[in-house]
Amino acid sequence: MIIGVIAVIATVVALAQKQPGAALACGVGTALFVALACTYTLSPNEVGIEITRGRIAASPNGPGGWHSKAPWTKVEKLTVLPFTAEAHDITMTNVDSGTFALRVVPRWHTDPKQAVAVYRNRRTSDEAKITEQLIYPLIDGFANDVAKDYGNDTTYVKDAKGNDTAVVLRQGIPTASTLAFTEKISALLAPKLAAKGIVLDDLTPQGKLNPSPTMQTALDELSAAKAKTKRAAEDVNTANQEATAARLRADGAAAAASKIPAALTTEQEHLL
Repeated sequence: MIIGVIAVIATVVALAQKQPGAALACGVGTALFVALACTYTLSPNEVGIEITRGRIAASPNGPGGWHSKAPWTKVEKLTVLPFTAEAHDITMTNVDSGTFALRVVPRWHTDPKQAVAVYRNRRTSDEAKITEQLIYPLIDGFANDVAKDYGNDTTYVKDAKGNDTAVVLRQGIPTASTLAFTEKISALLAPKLAAKGIVLDDLTPQGKLNPSPTMQTALDELSAAKAKTKRAAEDVNTANQEATAARLRADGAAAAASKIPAALTTEQEHLL
């Protein structure tokens, strides 16, 4: 703006001093400055948000094209191409107070029609800052919501006798599908971001659900207890089988013994 004022003054002075060449040069410079100060271009993948003295325009311009503006208007440019963020580590707590982690990579883009909402939310067009300040915290919150549906160990619906059925009541983290877990986070995250002008393209997990050392210790103890219970049940079953076999042998011996007197009596009668 200051440069433009100087150029205008220089043009007037040159004309006053009857220096047409200098006046022409200053005039061209002034026109060039005005053209640059009052116009801007957007690439095919950009939208522009005009900010005039702190007031944000109600709607964006673009994507793409040549646009005019006041010299004192600032333009924030947002790309509408998908942005792949840095990997993000989430720490969660399940219904059994077990803590575990998951690494995910969000990929998103600005809805061209909602670019003003995106900018207003954090007053920035920097995708990395938007991700860090808005998207990561939402991922953390929704991930912990999903984690409450999981336990340390898989539990099953009981039948009338109290025995486990094949129907899963709550999935345990060690056997949970990382992809299914991430999809549940995405299902909660996508509409929340859409309301803020952001389209969630993908939420990709890296690696598996990773129990913390404390949770892993609890899982190991649970596994050992289940193995002990299984061995005890097997021992009881073996003892029952052995007792049954012994009883059958005894019953067989008794039955055979009871037949011996009858056989002797028959043989003596035959001899007489």
